[in-house]
Amino acid sequence: MAMNYDNWERLVGAVLRREGDREIALADSRDPASAAAELAPPPRLLLQIF
Repeated sequence: MAMNYDNWERLVGAVLRREGDREIALADSRDPASAAAELAPPPRLLLQIF
């Protein structure tokens, strides 16, 4: 049963990483919000905290 939760966590982490990368790729490099996004901790660090 623990293996199911491990796989679930890996899947969620991968989706969050993909979405974060997608947002960075689509952001306008001159947009101040994109600069703030680069300074924010990556979603995978947030998962490790919980």
